[in-house]
Amino acid sequence: MPVITQARQARIKNIQEMALDGFKLSEIASYFSVSTKTVSRDLRDAKVINRLAVQDFDQDNFLGESISFWRQIRSKSMRDSELCREENAKIGHRRNAMTAQEKMEKALQERGLLTKVPEELKITGIPMENPAIRQALYGVFKLINETSEKNDGE
Repeated sequence: MPVITQARQARIKNIQEMALDGFKLSEIASYFSVSTKTVSRDLRDAKVINRLAVQDFDQDNFLGESISFWRQIRSKSMRDSELCREENAKIGHRRNAMTAQEKMEKALQERGLLTKVPEELKITGIPMENPAIRQALYGVFKLINETSEKNDGE
């Protein structure tokens, strides 16, 4: 790749952004007062520049930093939920913790590092004396059993 001046690098970046925004080559060329051939060449060079920029990207380190970040968020949210006195605030903090957990799991699953599906789910603290909750849970259990039976029959 030939040496590219900073001015051309800036133009390449702007041309790439305009192309991604849906501008036609002729519109971009007119905006920068260059030919459509120059715009095409700049877009081709943008791909090379992008490839070189990510070539030294440390994916493992980035994944580690991401997991660490989401673990901190989850931990802080759970700690905050324990310190809250208002029930709605507790629920909000626990939702944040759950979202952080889901983000961590998704990041690991996307990279093939987390592939095991839980075989069992334990839930404690459900107020079974509440008829609406009890009815909803029975409906869920019924659906799970029906789905399991269908899958066993296939």
